[in-house]
Amino acid sequence: MRNPEKVLTGLFAVVIVVLAFAFFIQSNRGQRAWQQFMLPHQSAVGDVDGGRDLAITYCADCHEVGRGRTSPVAEAPPFREVVKRWPVEFLAEALAEGISVNQHETVQMPEFAFESEQIDNLLAYLESLK
Repeated sequence: MRNPEKVLTGLFAVVIVVLAFAFFIQSNRGQRAWQQFMLPHQSAVGDVDGGRDLAITYCADCHEVGRGRTSPVAEAPPFREVVKRWPVEFLAEALAEGISVNQHETVQMPEFAFESEQIDNLLAYLESLK
């Protein structure tokens, strides 16, 4: 028969490790580490120049699509900030199904739905902004 003290000590150690992991994953650093673990970095397969052209055509009226300036519309985050906030891979599905953001009363983002090649290109461009 197993030693009950050793079993309880082992169980206690497991609980402590799980709690420590839970607290770590709640921090910004932990969330970034978890995202990198769950979504390993993959090189973009699209055309960066084609993605930049799409961004200029569909997004630049509101968002800063480059690296330096502020967005023409204050509520629209610059693309360089978007890629810091969300993993680019998360945007693929939203681009395919249609992005629709209505977070601000004064500005309504138009709904967009892109084709597969356009998505690859736009994601490749966004990756280049990191």
